[in-house]
Amino acid sequence: MAYFGTRSIVNLMTIFLFALASYQIGLSSHCASSSLNYSSTHHIDDNDEVKIASLQQKSIATSRASVQESQPTCGVLFFYHIPSTGGSTINTWLGKYTPEKFGNSTYYQSHDYLPLRLSKLSTWTLLSLASSSLIYSHIDGNKISSQQQKSIATSRASVQESQPTCGVLLFYHIPSTGGSTINTWLGKYTPEKFGNSTYYTYWMPDFRKQKGWHDRHDKSEQRFISGMDRKVIPELQPYEWRISHAHINSLHLNISEDVLYRWRSSIESQGCRLFNTIVFRDPLSHTLSLYKAADRKNSTQSEWAKHLHSATDRGMWSTQLDFFLYNRGRRNPYNLPKEEKVKRAMELLERHFDLVVVSNHEYYMKRVLEVTGWNYQKMRSRNVYHIENVFSKREVEDLMKSIRENGDVDFIDAVKMKFEGYLSQYGV
Repeated sequence: MAYFGTRSIVNLMTIFLFALASYQIGLSSHCASSSLNYSSTHHIDDNDEVKIASLQQKSIATSRASVQESQPTCGVLFFYHIPSTGGSTINTWLGKYTPEKFGNSTYYQSHDYLPLRLSKLSTWTLLSLASSSLIYSHIDGNKISSQQQKSIATSRASVQESQPTCGVLLFYHIPSTGGSTINTWLGKYTPEKFGNSTYYTYWMPDFRKQKGWHDRHDKSEQRFISGMDRKVIPELQPYEWRISHAHINSLHLNISEDVLYRWRSSIESQGCRLFNTIVFRDPLSHTLSLYKAADRKNSTQSEWAKHLHSATDRGMWSTQLDFFLYNRGRRNPYNLPKEEKVKRAMELLERHFDLVVVSNHEYYMKRVLEVTGWNYQKMRSRNVYHIENVFSKREVEDLMKSIRENGDVDFIDAVKMKFEGYLSQYGV
């Protein structure tokens, strides 16, 4: 689905309203018993906002009612097709009326921008406006066609069935999900006697207590991707597994989806496998756990979650949904509603991640051993926080409300339903 900036959306809607109104004027002359009395003198203020006077609006409404009563025998049927609403079924059915014996209707559609030359369309024109047939990486426009996506999915399924004995295991580490425990366990397989795997990581904290904030997340991501391209992806050998650890400012998945496709294609062309893994936890537990970092970020308990009351403030920490999409870059930079954020996150998980678990470290270990063929090594808990956090009932309720409004509760529920088959206890 293509996403545009605010100004692009305003411009697109302005074109839409102008084009639709203009075409209605053309139709009214011979397809309705009363003409559409629509003034061409739009008022445009300093903010470029198109305004229609109250009198004009009443005139349009009256004209529309008159046209409906007269039951004209010609016109335009405009179908606004929202993806995943059964629109393809309707669109195909509408197309049945183009042959002469059924309706002799003409058909027009545009997959990108609204048609501007509507005056050239015939009178029973079927308009189908759909989102682009290209899949975008949400914001930056990295395009992958539907056919390419199917090809990649088919190749991925084939590789999984063949059970290759070499590959790259990538662990996308979200803070306070038990990732230090998993990361330390993965490190056990670097000695030759256990796995002889190579290990790669590059990440950069975004805050140091003595130095404060520093925004170098773009440079950090570039170094991580460069290291993957040079050290991890090329020249895999039979029975060789390489481990990669992505953490703070390593990889911003929302705008770097093309990198994941490229890595998978390169690894699979060598007869090996890319095994992307991630661990989540209960959203409230995760939020409470992150408070352990408040002191080293010079924050207080009352300030800790203030950023969640804004749609775009980055804040001192990221929820699981925000970290997965944006890492520690700018949070929700396009001010998307939570439903769109959840949808985008689930798209990324389903397209690119091979192992997704919620708090179940034992299952994570089991699947990794099955895929890599490594021998069992015990996984010991690391980075355990032993100081008790005390929150009032009101504070917990406020936190729960904030993460629910941010989309995290819906996201973790969707993850559990998709990858584990059940709802969380908070999915109400």
